[in-house]
Amino acid sequence: MRSFVAPSWRRASLFALAFAASGAASSAHAGSTAPLGGTAVGPSRLLPMPSGEQGVVATEPGVRRILRDRMRFSVRDDGAIERADELIGTSDQPITVVDLPTRLGGGFVFAASHGSSKSGAGTLLYRADTWLGPLRPLAEIGVFVAEMIPGFDRLYLRLDASSKLVAIDPKNGAALSLAPLPPASVYGPLAFADGFRATVDVDLLGPLATFDGGASWGPVRLPERVAAISVLEGDRAPAALLMEVMELREDLDAARAKPARIAALRDTVAARVAAEEAVVARAFDREGAP
Repeated sequence: MRSFVAPSWRRASLFALAFAASGAASSAHAGSTAPLGGTAVGPSRLLPMPSGEQGVVATEPGVRRILRDRMRFSVRDDGAIERADELIGTSDQPITVVDLPTRLGGGFVFAASHGSSKSGAGTLLYRADTWLGPLRPLAEIGVFVAEMIPGFDRLYLRLDASSKLVAIDPKNGAALSLAPLPPASVYGPLAFADGFRATVDVDLLGPLATFDGGASWGPVRLPERVAAISVLEGDRAPAALLMEVMELREDLDAARAKPARIAALRDTVAARVAAEEAVVARAFDREGAP
């Protein structure tokens, strides 16, 4: 005999259903000479009971978005629970989700892994315009997808087996080139702050940054190898942009309402420029002006 142990919320649901069924049966038996009264309410819907932060994808004012057991549902602060009509994927293997920025049309992309190394692994990609909205197939990838990164105008996928990076159109799933990423044989961590700013770690050259949507890329001077790149909250540059010019720019943004601080920062910039000019002038004095 095959045994089955249901999760706690499922056991509670089964117990409640069994209790309701037995109660209805006994009532029907006791009053079998008269039809059952009341009105049937349906259709029923299975909902897992939220437990702490398990499955929480995002928290917004008044509501939490949760992904559990292939189900998408929202839990509001007043206790109301809403669940999407469709289940994601075809198995109980991990499901990841990425929230698309408005430059990519908004909505969500879900990656549902299936299969195994023996039977043939793969990933099904789905898109939904809203968290609980209808799913539509986007693409099928023949390997596991380890990460999804929204780019300037495309969605990058990092393949699990080789860490290779590929790109697709988030609207229709069509394969695209990696442009405007800089040419490289291996791409490490990368992040896009908005439609103009991004940072990527590449082999040989190390971390590179762009402020013009990928038209040009410049080196980011860091004392150590990059382990991860993420985007800070708000309208800020990627966290890895630790160049002095970025630090000054962020300080200026934060100090717009403080004229004294802005003046001090301008003095700092002027002093650095003067120091660089002095170095150049001494070099010319030694070598002679061209």
